Amino acid sequence: MDPDRIQITEEKPEGGAEKIPAGAPAAEPADASVTAHAEAPETGETSKTPAADEADIPETDDGETPEEFPEEHTVAAVIEPEPVRKKRRRIHEFTPENDIRYRGPLSYRHFKILGWICLAASQAAALITLGSRMTPDLVSGENKMLLTLRVIGNLALPLLLFANFAIILNARETFKKLLARYGAMILAILSVFMLFYERYLKGFLRVLSRGTLTPEDILKSVAGGRWDGYFAFNIFVDLFLCTLFMFFLNYRPKHVFKGRALIIFRLMALLPLAYEVASILLKVQAGRNLLVMPIWMYPLLTTKPPLAFLMFTFIALVLKKRERRYYRKGNRSREEYEEFWRSNINSWHFSLLASAIVLVTAVLDLLLFLGLAVFLTAEEVGMGSMAIPTQEVVALVENNTRLIAQLGFGETMGTIFIIPLLLLFSYTRKHKETLIDAMIPLAGIALISMIYLEGGYELIAALFTR
Repeated sequence: MDPDRIQITEEKPEGGAEKIPAGAPAAEPADASVTAHAEAPETGETSKTPAADEADIPETDDGETPEEFPEEHTVAAVIEPEPVRKKRRRIHEFTPENDIRYRGPLSYRHFKILGWICLAASQAAALITLGSRMTPDLVSGENKMLLTLRVIGNLALPLLLFANFAIILNARETFKKLLARYGAMILAILSVFMLFYERYLKGFLRVLSRGTLTPEDILKSVAGGRWDGYFAFNIFVDLFLCTLFMFFLNYRPKHVFKGRALIIFRLMALLPLAYEVASILLKVQAGRNLLVMPIWMYPLLTTKPPLAFLMFTFIALVLKKRERRYYRKGNRSREEYEEFWRSNINSWHFSLLASAIVLVTAVLDLLLFLGLAVFLTAEEVGMGSMAIPTQEVVALVENNTRLIAQLGFGETMGTIFIIPLLLLFSYTRKHKETLIDAMIPLAGIALISMIYLEGGYELIAALFTR
């Protein structure tokens, strides 16, 4: 029998008196129909008046009275259980048993490969720009794909930085190894750049262009056809600063900065932030021709636009806030938190969080870019006492958008295209072949070198044949 059903059955007691069903109203003595029951014969059978019979027979749902009922009929009251609302599980309530099964198919290795491919696309766009300026007929048919290559190239830094996030979050490598690797790459690129610039670039240009081109002209073209007074290209500076920021936020020193002194160590996270801000200010001053930046500083500049810098800083701070909430709400140990950090549910939360922040940043970048362009143009148009022709207004808009682009606005909008990749991303995926991870940057550098060799060959051939 169903425990949720309550069954009430009419029974006849031994004395012959009929038992009134539970819940039925008590009969009034003054009613003539009821007094007839009291005069029943002694044989144990009760006689009912027609009025009493009609009162005892229940009606059906459609209002009709059934002709026959069983001798013992059942009145069933079904108590339906209330729907239980599924409680949202908090992060401090995590256990390995309630972890989810979903794990995105993309790992940090896929993001690194895609990032280097996008970086190679950006360098191909730079060479096409350079070739179109030196020999317009050489690449006239390829100018249509220039915008596509630039958009793809702008995705290189976000992909590589998210891959770096994954390596740090999954504790794939220690902070010391990552910082040492990125620092060595920064110094190597600085040395190669200065050697190439001083020894080869100047000499080649003197021979090939017969003095018509300077190294600054080449750098202007490689910078994307727009010279801002500097040339920022060393992506390892951004990776180093991102890793250093996460190091000061998450690493626990074993010998120094223990106890309350740990706050001083955490405050050192302001150092990479200060470097980012100083680099942005230097680029703004150089773009407005208020500062002449020496050549050796180019490989030490950051490549992130301001909003991308704020985006990754905000992601790192939110992750740190989640860690503090985990300890404060759940009263858990460090080992339990590390187990939660390696779970699939936290990886999925990271993908959702990163996607939301990327979307908000891209929309904000678009609104700021358009808003500043309209504001500056309206201010300049409103200052004139006479009507300005449409061509001059268009020229003002182009000039203002160029100025806004020099400040770094408008370069973060393209990151919205990596949101589908983030939803398929999981930093918990690991790979045993560590040699492949070390070979990916080398393969990327080799691919970019091949692009430059091929592009340089075409440009040299065009210069000698024109």
